[in-house]
Parts: sequence; structure tokens; C-alpha cells
Amino acid sequence: MIILSVLGLAVTLFFVYTMVYPVKYAVKREALEGKDYLICVQEYVTGFEWSAVESSYGYEGFMKLEGKLPLEEYRNFYPRVRFNKFICYGEFTGEGDFYGYEYKEFRVDEWDVLYPITRDSMMPDWMLPKGWFVPLDTID
Repeated sequence: MIILSVLGLAVTLFFVYTMVYPVKYAVKREALEGKDYLICVQEYVTGFEWSAVESSYGYEGFMKLEGKLPLEEYRNFYPRVRFNKFICYGEFTGEGDFYGYEYKEFRVDEWDVLYPITRDSMMPDWMLPKGWFVPLDTID
């Protein structure tokens, strides 16, 4: 009986840890007021990995991000949360041209994810928090 109780407690603690423990918090749009930022999404086209969809700088379009890239420190997050919008803080460092497509270069000093977090997961949406990444997001 004790073994079953300990096993049940271990399963419960594992569930709570993987489903609730915050690893990286999401930021709501209201928190961006008065700040300089780019909101970027990952692109899946030749030559560009990022595109700015909104910014305090008035720029939208293809980007070359450098520095602390979103998800770089959490490489395993990529498959599950890659379709989110990421907030990048930093500064423009230059411009470039890729086969006739102009783009800007931006050095990222810090990044956040825009609330709500979306996941490509088999888990139902109601089971996972929309306000932060959880350890389960890191499992490939």
C-alpha cells in the first residue's frame, strides 16, 4: 500500500512539474507600451529565418536576427512552440539584400514570447498554460 502511495505521489509530482512549472513567461501586449521592440515570427522560406510582423520602429518584413535569438537557449522548445510570436529587444545594426529582397539586421539583446503561447502538441489546450513555457515543451 505504501509503495502505491509513493508511486501515486511521484506521478502526481511529475505531472505538476511538467504541466505547471514555469520555464519562460509570456508577455502581454500591454506590457510593451513605451518600449522599443520587434514582434517576429519564424519563416520557412529560403534565405530568411525571421520576419517582423509588428514593431515600435515602424518596420515590418524579413529580418536577420543576431545575438540572443529566440529559442536558442531552449533548443528543444523548437518543435512544440515554433509557431508563436516572439518579442525581440535590441537595435538595428544594418541592412542587406538577398536576391532583390531587402532586409534589416537586428541585434537581439533580450527576447520574450507574446501571450498567449500556442503549442503543436497532442495535449489538449486546456491542460497547458498559455502564460508560460513548461518543461513538457522541451521534450522532443
